[in-house]
Formats: sequence, structure tokens, C-alpha cells
Amino acid sequence: MLLSKADTLLVLSSPIGFQVIINDAVQSKDASINCWKYVDDLTLAENRPYTQPSKLQDTLDEFTEWTNKNKLSLNPSKCQAIQVCFKNEPPPPIELKIAGKPLNYVTEAKILGVHLQNDLKWDKNVNEITKKSNQKLYMLKLLKKFGFNDEELITVYKGYVRPILEYADVTWHSSLTTNQTKSLEQLQRHACRIILGQRFTSYAVEAVQACDLERLSDRREDHCRKVSEGLADSDRTKDLLPPSRQSAHGRNLRNAHKFTQLRFRTSRFQNSPIPYFVDLLNK
Repeated sequence: MLLSKADTLLVLSSPIGFQVIINDAVQSKDASINCWKYVDDLTLAENRPYTQPSKLQDTLDEFTEWTNKNKLSLNPSKCQAIQVCFKNEPPPPIELKIAGKPLNYVTEAKILGVHLQNDLKWDKNVNEITKKSNQKLYMLKLLKKFGFNDEELITVYKGYVRPILEYADVTWHSSLTTNQTKSLEQLQRHACRIILGQRFTSYAVEAVQACDLERLSDRREDHCRKVSEGLADSDRTKDLLPPSRQSAHGRNLRNAHKFTQLRFRTSRFQNSPIPYFVDLLNK
């Protein structure tokens, strides 16, 4: 192709081009409707009192109309709905349709690799993590038999096993049960036993130091601390956190720089990420 000096050629890579196309999809003005887009994944959520009518179907109809206008097609069989409600007698799920086909309600959904349950617990997510990690640990055993030394095995563990154990950990670390924390730590303990062999004595101190590792729980807390600091420092995300004490009451006291602690009515909310981030920042 020959271009004159006045011509301009714009080349978009496939992911960027696709994002440009879907940028104006789902422009809901209703404050109760939230939308998250990630390449070809789109998630809608509605937060409402159960006594109020849902507006989610109207948003889905607008989205369907948008896809038809832009010559795109939705596959309702690959779309799922999940209802989160903690009333003693939850209301029946509202009927949601895409292109006239009803959506299937599920008790758990996989969103960007994280398994979300309708009771907001993390049993399924932890089980999937441990299952995948155990499969990778078998590879570590084989490499040990093939004569890989400690340094090489540690590199393999850090590069292929530990990332699975820590995937999106800032979203679920604060809500883990004691047993779930132990089961995840047990996997790293097993990795240390494979690497050290007969030299393995105890995990808590000797094995962790010998393999130049940190406890997974300590690493997750450090990840949460870094994310919370990033939220507080960014103008785009600081609104996710409560205001500082100074901005809340207007007085410049000793603890004015600390964030106002959120009020909890349930332990479920108390153990969720944002209150946990606030605790880390205030410490």
C-alpha cells in the first residue's frame, strides 16, 4: 500500500480493536446496575432490596439490541445467572432472558478464573486451586527424579505452582477459614518436602528458609497491603475506600490520616476485602 504524506494508517491489534467495538456496550444509567468488561467477558450485577422490582432484564434487552445493531450475536447457553441473598426465605429468582431464551441459574460461577459461590464462601475456589496445584506438584516429583537440583526445583515451584496458589488472592484471602488456610499452606509444605527430600525436618522455619520461601499466608497479606495502598493512592480507585477521619469530621487530630472504619452487621462483610484493606492501611 502506498500512502501520501497526508494519509494516516491506524492499525489496531485484535484485543484493542475488540475493546473499541464493545466500549459503548451496556451504558446503564441506573445506579443499581454495575457492569464489568474484560476483553470478551462481560459481567452485569444488580444490587437492590428484594422488595423492589428488578431492572436487570431491561439492561439485558438494551444489550441484546446493541449486539444486533453491531452485527454481534450472543450465545445464551454460555451465559449464566447467580442470585446472592441471605434472607431466611429467599425470594424466587427473577426470570432473565437473552434474545428470548431464559438464563440458567447456578449456585457457583467462574468469573475470570475465580469461582464465585452464591453464599460468598470460597470452598469451590480453594478446592480448584488445590486440585490444580497437586497436579503441578507431580511434575515437581518427576523433575526431582530426573536429577534437578534444589535451586532448579525452587524456580519451577515459584514459576508454575505458586502462581496457582496465589491467583487473585486479594479477593479471597480475608475470607478464608482456618482449614482453608491450612490446606493451601499444606501444598507449599508438600513442595518443600519434595525439594528437600530426606533433609526436610519441619516446615514452619527450617524448610521455608532452606527453600528461600515465605509462608503463603504472609505473602497474601503483603499482596493485600500493596493493593490497598494502590487503591488509596489512585484518584480512580480511592472512592472504593471510606474517607479519612480528617475529611469525615474536619478536625486535624493525631489519627486524622487514618481511614474511617466501616460498620459491620455481619461477619461476612467484616471479613470481605475492603474492610480488611482498611485495617491494613490503618496499621
